Amino acid sequence: TADVVVSVVQDLQEARGQYAGLKALLPQYGRRAEDMAILPGVMPIVGVTEADARRKLDLLQSFAGGGQALKMLSDRFGVDMSQYDLDGPVPDLPTHLTSHGFATVMLAHARRQGMRLRDLYNLAAAARGHWVLCGTAETIADTLQLWFETGAADGFNVMPAYFNEGLTDFTEQVVPILQERGLFRREYEGHTLRESLHLPRPARI
Repeated sequence: TADVVVSVVQDLQEARGQYAGLKALLPQYGRRAEDMAILPGVMPIVGVTEADARRKLDLLQSFAGGGQALKMLSDRFGVDMSQYDLDGPVPDLPTHLTSHGFATVMLAHARRQGMRLRDLYNLAAAARGHWVLCGTAETIADTLQLWFETGAADGFNVMPAYFNEGLTDFTEQVVPILQERGLFRREYEGHTLRESLHLPRPARI
């Protein structure tokens, strides 16, 4: 019944698979693929250079206390994470206990990247497990365009890391690039969120 699904993803191929799988289910319920928008959650960290963006991310991660992210990981995975060595490998954890989608995505990403538990902790501390897109405005725009044009997303749920600068960096640096490429509106086409997302109004409403 959803009109919009905000997905938790970390990897392009994984996102494409989830996108295609969910869209393929819609005809069973008398719906078209375009009747639902899939919007991955993304936290952009925009820098003048790649190194500048990384510096901002490192600073953000430093603000999270050690217990905060571990508690969040424990809640999400349904396991007391304080029993594991932060500098050891990510443990082989069950994903059926709680927040299944989050746990599955995060553990798969950690294993692909050969992360230590501390790396997973830092990812959680920075964006609460959502996709962190760190780089220049150009590289961020390139990545969003790739995901949009290759069947991984219908758009994005952009979550600025901090206000107001984090939001301003994205709207004033990344959005103009997407507008120049014809990928982002210059004016709202409708008066409602549904119209702006190009979602049809169900007959029952």
